[in-house]
Amino acid sequence: MKILHTADWHLGRTFKGYSLLDEQKAILNQIIELCKIHQPDVLLIAGDIYDRSVPPAEAVALFNGFIAEIILNQETAIIAIAGNHDSAERLNYAREILAYREFHIFGYLTLPVPRVTLEDTFGKVHFYCIPYIEPEQMKHLVANQTFQTHQEVMQFLVNQIILSHPPGDRAVFVGHSFIIGGEGSESERPIVCVGGSECIDAQVFDFFNYTALGHLHRKQTFLDGKLQYSGSIFKYSFSEVEHTKSLTLTEIDAEGNVTSEYLPLTPENDVLRVKGKITEGRFTLSENNKVKPKTHDYLEVVLENEEIVLNAMQIVQKKFPNTLSLPPIKSYFMHQLAIKPENIMHSSEIELFQDFYKKISGKDLDETKENFLAGAIKQAKADEE
Repeated sequence: MKILHTADWHLGRTFKGYSLLDEQKAILNQIIELCKIHQPDVLLIAGDIYDRSVPPAEAVALFNGFIAEIILNQETAIIAIAGNHDSAERLNYAREILAYREFHIFGYLTLPVPRVTLEDTFGKVHFYCIPYIEPEQMKHLVANQTFQTHQEVMQFLVNQIILSHPPGDRAVFVGHSFIIGGEGSESERPIVCVGGSECIDAQVFDFFNYTALGHLHRKQTFLDGKLQYSGSIFKYSFSEVEHTKSLTLTEIDAEGNVTSEYLPLTPENDVLRVKGKITEGRFTLSENNKVKPKTHDYLEVVLENEEIVLNAMQIVQKKFPNTLSLPPIKSYFMHQLAIKPENIMHSSEIELFQDFYKKISGKDLDETKENFLAGAIKQAKADEE
């Protein structure tokens, strides 16, 4: 069974006020081409199809066009679930009718756990589909049992799956969860519940031949490749600049063993972080940047100027119009300037300021500034008395 796994499309998302629909359309066209090339048996979309519960009409139209191409023209099955950004009600619309064309979409969780069965030359593969659900919502499905954590919910659901799973058949889990040890990013909406107990142990999913997850935007694997996050299709924050976006192509053999490869997704305009300097009203990139941005890439530019530059954003945007963030290099690394409590206890006011000044400017405090500071401290103490 050949599976193409993706997640976290966030159609309709904006980035610092910029619409990303054109970028997303270009990526979805790449996914269409990759489906033509690799001809998977099924495309899995593990949640967060849209960025919000009421997506813009353009985002819905984009998704509809994609589905029509995959289902009607390529005749590839699709299995999709709701993530924590999606509206379960909207995704569930007409799902029974769509299933006749091998488009299986699940907005709500129902019991028994929804199962889609596909066949290849080796036999049946059962796909168990669990859309995002909060622990408190389980009371509507299970009477006389309380669930406090996502771990408790998932363990219960997996146990139900194991009890009903046909012996000897292969099993795939499709979900939208946060695994213990997973690496997040700034662009994910946190999954939280009482006590912050949102994480799930990867071992819960050990029963399955393959677990396809969504939620975390960085591609990552657990259980020796049996459990994978495909990651998002686009860099949705500057915390993702080091990510390589891709689809996960997984094959399950007759014995249930999995092998995976990653199919890169190339954005028309990338999300990058670069350094540079403004001199005489002109912005110049530093020579030590790891990447060379294109004119319309989405940039966070770290200025290396020692002094504040007026109208800095306008100056940078003359060269790179999609510059969205401009933290001065000194404030960008302010987290490195934290003074340890023991240093406060054993240092004078002047010594603390000297240390701070050097970290900010890279220079020692000169005698004139030191004398001025000493006088100011003395005057402040006198005023307190």
